[in-house]
Amino acid sequence: NEINIADDYSFIVENGVNLVQINDVVNTGKAIVKRNSAPIIRLDYTAWSSPVLNQNLLDFSSETLQNRFYTYNPSGTTTPTAWISVTNPSTTDFSIGNGYLIRSPNNWSSVTESEYLGEFKGVLNNGTISVPVTTGYNLIGNPYASALKVSDFISGNSALGIGTLYFWTHTVSANSGIYPQNNYASRNNLGGTAAVAGGEIPDEYIQVGQVFLTNTPIDGNIIFQNNMRSS
Repeated sequence: NEINIADDYSFIVENGVNLVQINDVVNTGKAIVKRNSAPIIRLDYTAWSSPVLNQNLLDFSSETLQNRFYTYNPSGTTTPTAWISVTNPSTTDFSIGNGYLIRSPNNWSSVTESEYLGEFKGVLNNGTISVPVTTGYNLIGNPYASALKVSDFISGNSALGIGTLYFWTHTVSANSGIYPQNNYASRNNLGGTAAVAGGEIPDEYIQVGQVFLTNTPIDGNIIFQNNMRSS
């Protein structure tokens, strides 16, 4: 059922914790959901999705340069036309179920990797969530404060023809803006495949705050439901 948080109290979902709700009900009050990135250095990017409503982009990563927040355009055919800079992240919130590419804080070390300790603050997302998509590759993100099972997500969106999810692993850095090898790992109902550049094979779960690309052959709506959530 619903989670109601009083104004003077805190409800914190720590990194690695899965908050699973069953019923399609409305939550109230501001929660904090913590999620750590993979180890990164200055100029690295992480793709994020918010498990709460009304999380401001710049507040989430206040030391990131304001021209280094991006959304993805499915009709783009080149890097500059596909990755669209957010005009004003200080007045833009995460859109539910969508992914945003955010560069590491500008004061991050360019030598020593460390995790970015992300904190999402807002009303917890719950229940059925519909995300409009257009033909092509769409940057989609887990909208819940719990993991999602990949096979359940794919089955629940079979009408859109979704079959494979692609996860950014960033194992080989860019050279003059060009990545020499494919850094995307993938997962479908047959299993996972590591990126050409190396790294881990994706398991059967989409984690809290995690983002992926998926090819949608037609315009429509991607659906998230509580029965896809997992502990």
